[in-house]
Amino acid sequence: MSKGLADHIVVSSRLLDREIERKLRGVEMPLFKEEYYEWLKTQEKLSEGSIVNYMRWLGNADELIDVEGKDFYTCFQKSFDQFDYDTCKELIKWYDRLLTEEIEQAEKEIICETPKTLSNWRSAFRKHADFLSLCMTNAIGEAKKQNERIQRSRESASSLFLENRFFIWMISPDNPKKVVPDTADSYVSNIKSVNKKLFCKTGYDLLAWLPGFIKTKNTAKINEMFDAMDRKLTERISEGNETEMTLRQLENSRSALRRYAEFIRSLTIAD
Repeated sequence: MSKGLADHIVVSSRLLDREIERKLRGVEMPLFKEEYYEWLKTQEKLSEGSIVNYMRWLGNADELIDVEGKDFYTCFQKSFDQFDYDTCKELIKWYDRLLTEEIEQAEKEIICETPKTLSNWRSAFRKHADFLSLCMTNAIGEAKKQNERIQRSRESASSLFLENRFFIWMISPDNPKKVVPDTADSYVSNIKSVNKKLFCKTGYDLLAWLPGFIKTKNTAKINEMFDAMDRKLTERISEGNETEMTLRQLENSRSALRRYAEFIRSLTIAD
């Protein structure tokens, strides 16, 4: 077997391994392929033929740049998912530098590809890099909006709907499950705490929907909401997930929410 053929087989095998690894990790080439294609169609002075060429040249560059142990697309996707945009930017510079080195090499000696061809491939990558930069900008903006929603949600969750009435209901002598005032206070505190620390993480105070549900006596929505919250807490407890709260706090919060749900459901019957 000739050295050239042997080298070709080694490279082909490595590229195949890379494709398998990408498939297993759910990494596209190019990244965000469909969105990128749609974005290209919005760019001025880009014909359909040019778009097809850009996509094809990206694939050509991908086959050319093969650094064992450091696949640009896999590394970028991982960093992007972890909100590590500084690393994403460094990866773009690194990949662009590799393509530039290939162009410089082609200008010095005769190789398979001409400098012009390689420049086209680099142009295609740079166009994709522009899109990836836009994705990062949008992601940062969305993260900021999400944080603002979470903050507003947590602020609105500082009070509990019908808190005083719930407290009186818990300590009432007529309540078969009557508790002492300190215990009633802890129930209220636990509900507020779990709502802020766990449920408001999505940017939505779930309990804020209660007034509307009670006004319309929508028992289906009330049950759906409390069942969903109970399931989430039960999952966290079963998994031993203490990301936001300790297991003891999760268990206490679940017990408190169950009492609160009992109180709320009684209103749709009594009122």
